[in-house]
Amino acid sequence: MRGGLARLFLCILALSLPVCCAAGEQGHAVRDLDALAEPRHGAKVIWKLPKDAIFELRQRQNAWAEISFGGQQGWVMFFFLKPGEPAKQDIGKEIGGVLGLAATKQKGQVTAVIGVRGITEEQLKAAKFNAEELRKLESLAAPPERASSFAESAELQSWEVKYLPDPAGATVSNEPTTTD
Repeated sequence: MRGGLARLFLCILALSLPVCCAAGEQGHAVRDLDALAEPRHGAKVIWKLPKDAIFELRQRQNAWAEISFGGQQGWVMFFFLKPGEPAKQDIGKEIGGVLGLAATKQKGQVTAVIGVRGITEEQLKAAKFNAEELRKLESLAAPPERASSFAESAELQSWEVKYLPDPAGATVSNEPTTTD
């Protein structure tokens, strides 16, 4: 059983590593990397590989890759390498983003949310407050008596948690807000 779990873990780990190129193929670094003299942590740094630099893969050894760049060879962590060339940046979007930093938030502007699954960008932009849906959600809450009896039957202990003090100068409102 123990050996099976170890094999399963190694398979999952191997599958979760990013796919890179085979020996002799080109790739790029996803971040700035130190090229080492040997494939081990603590080895001497012999040169630096800049982010998005195109290199040639010479060989792979476990989690390490020997690469060549600008006539130099060195070892880097394979995890930080990707095949092919880096994606090209859209200069117009980049300039617009920089200029947007100086502007104040526009009325009705939707901020992107990381980690929301199943909702498209268009759905986020079209979202509006719906009091009826909020009432439906609140109706699903368990009454305090039922929650207490469940907690007792499960032998849960209650803990008193104090609220954090309000930040200086902050106003707190329980009213829903809209950006319209």
